[in-house]
Amino acid sequence: MWLTPGNGEISINGKNLDEWLGGHETLKMKVRLPLDATKQLESVNIKAVTLGGGYSAQADAVKHGISKALIAYEERFRAILKPMGLLTRDSRVVERKKPGKKKQEEVHSSQKDNIPYLLIGRYYLLSSLKR
Repeated sequence: MWLTPGNGEISINGKNLDEWLGGHETLKMKVRLPLDATKQLESVNIKAVTLGGGYSAQADAVKHGISKALIAYEERFRAILKPMGLLTRDSRVVERKKPGKKKQEEVHSSQKDNIPYLLIGRYYLLSSLKR
């Protein structure tokens, strides 16, 4: 993420914002949000490189990067961006692959473990109380 004084050009992966996101107006608004909030939309140029994930995740990453770059540029922007939640990183990560499984599936218990039984004396009876 490179933030330089300029005229408001936003370049992501070598393309301008309209080429990169096409008709996804909501994602474009999401990327511009930190610049709009700090009134820097026409006064700084942004150059960003993203990889991995989809357009939405990349747009969120660019939004977070712009917010962090604006704070490095001018510390007083923290008071504007922090209450809007623009400095909070999305901490979700891909779940790891489990041994013996094709992908990251959780190890599920057998179907028999899910049947409720009722212990009466020495005998187990299928509980008809649970519906």
